Amino acid sequence: MFGLLASLALAAPCEEAPPLPERVQGAFREYNDAEVEAAKDILAEAYTELVCHQRVITSAELLDLYRADGLVSISLSDNKGAVYATLRAVAVDHASGAPPEAYGPYLRELYDTWASRAGTELIEVAVHGGGTVYVDGRPLVHGVPVATTAGEHLVQIEVGGLYRNEVLDLTDNHVVVTGTPPPPGAVSPTPAPEPVEDPVEPEPVPVDVPPETTPEAPPEDPRGRRRPAWAFAGAAVAAGGGAFALGSAMVSEQNLKGDPYAGYGDTREEVIRKDQQTIRVAYGVGVGLSAVSAGLVTVGVVGFKVSAHPRGVLVGGRF
Repeated sequence: MFGLLASLALAAPCEEAPPLPERVQGAFREYNDAEVEAAKDILAEAYTELVCHQRVITSAELLDLYRADGLVSISLSDNKGAVYATLRAVAVDHASGAPPEAYGPYLRELYDTWASRAGTELIEVAVHGGGTVYVDGRPLVHGVPVATTAGEHLVQIEVGGLYRNEVLDLTDNHVVVTGTPPPPGAVSPTPAPEPVEDPVEPEPVPVDVPPETTPEAPPEDPRGRRRPAWAFAGAAVAAGGGAFALGSAMVSEQNLKGDPYAGYGDTREEVIRKDQQTIRVAYGVGVGLSAVSAGLVTVGVVGFKVSAHPRGVLVGGRF
């Protein structure tokens, strides 16, 4: 495993990568000689070689690299490059990484602006496994996270004297896995909480609907007789109808006696005959309904006897 790490770390162009401070000094020499483009090229090589170094790159060395890149970018009117270099410097040290006055007021203004924004929301970088991890030159060990800003960070994993370097753009909490067992008794970093799902409401429990009750039958007297309630209602209806029919017949008869047929001419006899027939029918209906009403009242009062029979139920009245 260590051989693999060494091959990754020492792969080209890492075999001949000079120390980072030498790259930065060479860029400043070109810059001071007004060779700004040459200075930019040296700094670009320095960025590429960050994954190569087999030693810890300190926070101060990274700040020097990013400040030099910002200054050269401003001289080239590369505002985007100046902002990116400033963001990298803020990621290294957002609290006290402002450039000295020698770098000019514009670079200092950029740093202050972006540091105030990035410092409002910090993230945590933790380590899982053995060895030592360096984030922008700050050492981390298993179980002890460090707070930093989101952005581009140089992460170096040192195991057995060999370094594996990565440049990571972190936007949220991050755990660096070293690939080796953690120290005995070490506490693993607390995993991120699982997303909480909305509680599922229990389904409503069906409620048993009470069965419909059947109205009780009218009480029977000890002699086994029923007194149906409908008999009284029917008697009332029949009585009303009979009274109406008798009243209509009497009114029509009085009108007939008054001889209201003087203007009918030849049809007078025929009209009188039809009205007399109508009056007789009305009297008959009235008398009949009155008789029905009386019978129903008797059934309601006296009742009728119900008895069992092999061929069915026999109903017998008693009047």
